[in-house]
Amino acid sequence: MEYVYKNINRGIKDNYTNYSVSLLVVYVIILLALLLDRRMDHWFIIPAGLAGTIIGSDAIKWFRQKGSIFDVEGIVGIIGFHFFFLAPLLHVYLDFWMKTVDKPSDWRDWLGGMAIINSLGLTFYMYAKNRLLRRCSHSGRFWLTSPGIFHPLVATLLAVSFGLQVWVFIREGGLLGYIMAFSRNEGAFEGMGWIFTISESFPILFLLYVVFLLKEKGVNNTWVIFLLMCAFFILKMIFGGLRGSRSNTIWGLFWALGIIDLWLKKVPKRAFMIFALFILAFMYIYGFYKQGGIEAAGILRENKSRARFEQTYNRSFEAVLLGDFARSDVQAYLLYRLSRNHSDYEYAYGRTYIGALSLMVPKAVWKDRPLTKVKEGEEIQGGIGSTRIYGLAGEAMLNFGPIAAVFFFVIFGLAVGAIKRFADNLEYKDARVVMLPFLINLSFLALGSDSDNMVFFLIKQGFLPFMLILLSSRKYSIQLN
Repeated sequence: MEYVYKNINRGIKDNYTNYSVSLLVVYVIILLALLLDRRMDHWFIIPAGLAGTIIGSDAIKWFRQKGSIFDVEGIVGIIGFHFFFLAPLLHVYLDFWMKTVDKPSDWRDWLGGMAIINSLGLTFYMYAKNRLLRRCSHSGRFWLTSPGIFHPLVATLLAVSFGLQVWVFIREGGLLGYIMAFSRNEGAFEGMGWIFTISESFPILFLLYVVFLLKEKGVNNTWVIFLLMCAFFILKMIFGGLRGSRSNTIWGLFWALGIIDLWLKKVPKRAFMIFALFILAFMYIYGFYKQGGIEAAGILRENKSRARFEQTYNRSFEAVLLGDFARSDVQAYLLYRLSRNHSDYEYAYGRTYIGALSLMVPKAVWKDRPLTKVKEGEEIQGGIGSTRIYGLAGEAMLNFGPIAAVFFFVIFGLAVGAIKRFADNLEYKDARVVMLPFLINLSFLALGSDSDNMVFFLIKQGFLPFMLILLSSRKYSIQLN
């Protein structure tokens, strides 16, 4: 009883410290922002700071704690601190906003409105997450990889995925033809989703196989691991990256780093931060290839061409920070449009989520699948065709209105809490450990992604590796006292 009492007291003290440090960091950033730009002198900064303080407490916890860096609470906290607090301030400071829409007279008012919604939502998020984590639970299950099943199964899957990718290259006239097909037409690979789900799983299957062998032999040399990551990056570029899929590459690298951290050798926080900077640089540089295709190399070499390209196609570094890793202006715009008098927008009432689930059925089988959020996105932007991503709160607003967005944070909190509890119950040798970085990735992507993106990511990235772990593992029950 005394041990439990001490743990509770320590937990309360740690939470107080985390929130205090988070509040201090937010206060210093706000003070600097006010000194740098008079446009920051607006009420929006108060609820934005509150949202930053709430989610930032988990980020501070991540920096203070020891052990694995792949902790779902902490990583969501770090990304959320940028998403909910830094991004709104940067939008105002850089004067960076959505284009081709009927803009509000003052974006700050609607950033402030969204910050209030986010602050309420994050309060619900923290409550739901912590309430779930307080419930002591252990599944009593243990998955152990069986070498006799794993080796032949992974060899078969590698052969099939490699063969399919070779077939794709041959179909497009070789590797150069494959690149040119992407450069000429973004719809060149339409209808090949399930083929790419299998073929582009080759790099992660290869990494799982090599890590399994290294783990068996007890090899965890830093240079061996570095070379393995370089090889994995090259494979990711060949198997999917060259057709313009940035997410296919960067989140694959995140997963690979997590597998190495959890199964081979702990990755220090310093290395993780360097990895994060590499991701930002890659997203910026690869954005040119995604938009300009094979001609991107020439554009990057010339400063004038690069600046013109950035302005024309919105491929600046600011676009990476605020367009790829945040949704502040998009969600503020939705709030503005939905709050206007005499708005003729009709809520989807859950239809976008049904449309997302229908993506699991190939179009050849179900030709008239329900539409995803694209229909609502076009309507709320005045009929402008759009492939914008609205994020957790944004899609909730498209379906049920601004107030409903708050309650979607409860679902998010329960999901993060469940992943955290799942991670805490895993033993080091449990085969399911390799799926943990994927689940962490899925959780923080939920903040800035829509349901169709989530379904696509879940199937495209996770289907084949999960099947490998599921089929090659023996399940044991652990007797709990």
